[in-house]
Amino acid sequence: MYSKKASRCRGQQGEAAKNSYDDKQRLREQYARPHVEEFFAWVEGEKARVAGTRGLLPKALGYATNHKAALMRYLEDGRVVLDNNRSVKGRPR
Repeated sequence: MYSKKASRCRGQQGEAAKNSYDDKQRLREQYARPHVEEFFAWVEGEKARVAGTRGLLPKALGYATNHKAALMRYLEDGRVVLDNNRSVKGRPR
């Protein structure tokens, strides 16, 4: 479910690439924020559901919760890119 929404957000990101930073921020606010907020609401619900269990899912949900502010930063700043391709390409192998 959320992978489709993430794909849509990335698609909109690509379409907005030619816009100014302010326009990107406005478009993100309008189109991406509702999806991102829905995602974090889902994270909180799932985190409560799996509380006390062990495994990768509780870890991933905890990561998302702990880094929510950083993960949402791209909504507030049109200069921030949604992916990390540049940083991955620049890393030595």
